[in-house]
Amino acid sequence: TGVVLLDQNGKTFYSFGTADRGERLPLDQISDDVEKALISAEDKNFYEHGGFSIFSILGALYANILSGNATAYGGSTLTQQLAKNTLLSTNQTILRKYQELAIALAIEQNYSKDEILDLYLNSVYYGEGAFGIGAAAETYFGKSAAALTLSESTMLIGLLPAPSAYSPISGNPEYAKERQSTVLSRMVDNKV
Repeated sequence: TGVVLLDQNGKTFYSFGTADRGERLPLDQISDDVEKALISAEDKNFYEHGGFSIFSILGALYANILSGNATAYGGSTLTQQLAKNTLLSTNQTILRKYQELAIALAIEQNYSKDEILDLYLNSVYYGEGAFGIGAAAETYFGKSAAALTLSESTMLIGLLPAPSAYSPISGNPEYAKERQSTVLSRMVDNKV
């Protein structure tokens, strides 16, 4: 999201927000392993819900109450994460959570599940200055997103919760390996 203004020759002379973050790849140009890893790691019921999971929200609220952290929330679906990452501030408030839910419902009503996956994979930050799966595949492995292996896919998806900390380049390589293993084991658990 954002604004990109082009001159008469098609060159960008102004950009604001996240609109100008590289090429957007359609799903058929992204490895199936990336999609499977993302769904297993972030939202195993992606194809079953309408943008939010009441059980996940209630579970996160309960966990937050137990931890004493009233702003930790969590329990977000991929659609909610897309809304939060592309349209909302990072402030963790009840109002922002309400906005996230409302926008997630609107996204689900206007886009197919494949379009939501496409938007998500092309908009999230993977660390090392890489926004979108195409840039991440090139940055970390020097290849296209379509050519990513299962091992490479699980590593990239493992970066998402904390790209700077989990980056094998500038973060902690051991953390990167642990996150990669976590994503792979979720794929096995979900029989993907």
